[in-house]
Amino acid sequence: NGSNRHPYLSIEKYIQGRADLDIADLSIRGIRKFLLKNPSLTDTILFQNPSYTFFIRQQSEPSGAGNVPLTPGYSIAVDRRYIPLGSCLLAAFPIFDNRKQRVVGHDYRLLIAQDVGGAIRGPGHVDFYTGIGDAAEREASNLKSYGRLWLLLPPQSTPKAVSTSLK
Repeated sequence: NGSNRHPYLSIEKYIQGRADLDIADLSIRGIRKFLLKNPSLTDTILFQNPSYTFFIRQQSEPSGAGNVPLTPGYSIAVDRRYIPLGSCLLAAFPIFDNRKQRVVGHDYRLLIAQDVGGAIRGPGHVDFYTGIGDAAEREASNLKSYGRLWLLLPPQSTPKAVSTSLK
């Protein structure tokens, strides 16, 4: 896959900034459903983001930046300026109750930084890989709230004092 290298701009933010567009569900599924009902707005909304990613259909599982296959539920894409590839992280995923419309708890999970992405900018942003297919799309569209993330590092070793004599 590749990209046209244009900066990513959120169409969700564009929609939220327009009072005349009333879309309650700003997930991929909700926006898709809105555009199917309002095809005349498709170009207006989608062209707000000049960034494109191009994918090549393959029979194998997708690989990340290190040519290692991505694992659904554990692989993330990161901004390498803040999180090195190969890092292990602990994530607190919010459990969102759709009926109550609020976060009711957190699910903790270990993640591995295995990819990078053009839309991932800054220390507080990662892209969580849910996999391929309808179930993965449903899981991704249910990620609606912010969680917490900790970069796991080995303990700092205290350097031992070394005594040397110079002659």
